[in-house]
Amino acid sequence: MKCAAVVGLQVSSESQVKKLEEQLSESSRRGDDLQRVLTELSVAKNRLTADNADMARQMEEAESRGSQLSRSKTLLQSQLEELKKSLEEEVKCISLSLDFVRKSHQKALESLQASLDVEELQAQLEEEVRSHEEHREELAAMERRCVLLVSEGEETHAALESAERDTQGHGN
Repeated sequence: MKCAAVVGLQVSSESQVKKLEEQLSESSRRGDDLQRVLTELSVAKNRLTADNADMARQMEEAESRGSQLSRSKTLLQSQLEELKKSLEEEVKCISLSLDFVRKSHQKALESLQASLDVEELQAQLEEEVRSHEEHREELAAMERRCVLLVSEGEETHAALESAERDTQGHGN
């Protein structure tokens, strides 16, 4: 009976060893699975950390560019205002010069009419008219130039505002 008991214990022990080996194998497999998941999570964390650093760098670059555009806008606005003032003064000077020329021509015509005969007066009048037309054309050309410069300034201003809105849109 002792033999049967020993054999029974041996069978029971082998059964327990087999169960323990299966549990150990299952635990080892689970440990490998957990290690694989841990490795994948570590790789994902490293990738997210790198992505975050890249995004932070891009954000700093965008903020720097926005600041630079803002300074450029301020400078260009100042230049535009100075240009407008300069052009307004130039137009005033041209207008005053044209008025002076008109008055001078009128006085010259009046004095010539008193001293010249009709044919001479006619020739002088034609010359004065031609001269007046040249001055008028010069004034018109200068006015077109002023309008063009103001338009260019306004386009530059609008482009700066658009760039600033784009920069602010990217910053948000």
